[in-house]
Amino acid sequence: MKIGDVLRNIFCVILGGSLAAAALDFLLIPAGVAPGGISGLSAAICDVFKIPISVGTMIFILNVPLFVGGYLYIGRNFAVQSLIGTFVFSIMTNIFAPFTGYVTGILYGETAEYDRIICALWGGVILGAGLGFVFKGGATTGGSDIVARIVCKKFNQLSIGQTILICDFVVVFTVAVLYRSFSAAMYSAVAIFVSSKFIDTVEAGVNYARQLTIVTSKPDELSKVILSGVSRGVTKIEALGMYSSSPTNVLICVVYKSQIGKVQKLVSNCDPDAFTIVSDVRNVIGQFDHR
Repeated sequence: MKIGDVLRNIFCVILGGSLAAAALDFLLIPAGVAPGGISGLSAAICDVFKIPISVGTMIFILNVPLFVGGYLYIGRNFAVQSLIGTFVFSIMTNIFAPFTGYVTGILYGETAEYDRIICALWGGVILGAGLGFVFKGGATTGGSDIVARIVCKKFNQLSIGQTILICDFVVVFTVAVLYRSFSAAMYSAVAIFVSSKFIDTVEAGVNYARQLTIVTSKPDELSKVILSGVSRGVTKIEALGMYSSSPTNVLICVVYKSQIGKVQKLVSNCDPDAFTIVSDVRNVIGQFDHR
């Protein structure tokens, strides 16, 4: 890996860990909102039981057995990545914690009356953005991610996404029990949902790509229009229409989200009878632009 890539990854992990820690210390914890995963569980445990351990330290402690499990069942590289991401997140959470009163004083004034839904929404946004940067830097923050991968290795009928969702629901239920409040669990669920959306947005990029799958009787003309109109490569696949039993052509093209409207207009003008499917593309590897 080039030194520039290493420095970029380090920057992303530090920035992401700092954003996630800020969301936890300045928005979520003061309002009694616990996000998903180990961080949410740590915040709830420290708040309810008044344990004389900082939330950042508790996050790291609860992750230790998961690091061991990740090393044994998944591999050294994943365990090391989780360790790095969690260490940065935990350290930044501890660094920001003493400034919580000062920051919340600026945000809410002397009354410190927290609007829990605002804290859940914006805390989820900033937390998700931070975790997205951590993942973009090639690290993870352990917790649900490790649990999900271990469970999926043992029970392959479950996907990682499904397992993480189950873990988050367990955290929400635990929060409801610890706080003896159904509303506290609902605020936590809001933070979990919002953060999950922003993790995807930051990791994939705000202007992530879209794939167009176009069934057309004018593949050559349409390809030229797209190539000249948005400078995007097009792949032609010969196909068979099963309803009509007649040969047809399928074009595949990947464009930026901001270009989708222009491409759809080009397709409509060139071949009004074309059948187009638009789908999200979260990761593009290889040459994207056509020059």
